[in-house]
Amino acid sequence: MTATDRTNLRDKVRIAYSAAAEMPQEKHAFPAGRAFAESLGYPADLLDELPAVASDAQADPIRFPRPVRLPVVSP
Repeated sequence: MTATDRTNLRDKVRIAYSAAAEMPQEKHAFPAGRAFAESLGYPADLLDELPAVASDAQADPIRFPRPVRLPVVSP
């Protein structure tokens, strides 16, 4: 694969993931949305704490492979 091919592929992937994030209600070539986030193990109560736009746009299991609960820190 040439450098140009890699760049073109990277651009196409970026466009596809951006479209999923911007239009989660549309059909995409890969799983996306809240149901996908829950299927990866993200707890519903954690997703409930997020704005719907954040959990609806979930489409990146590579970057966020498992749910992580951060500790609550008091000031």
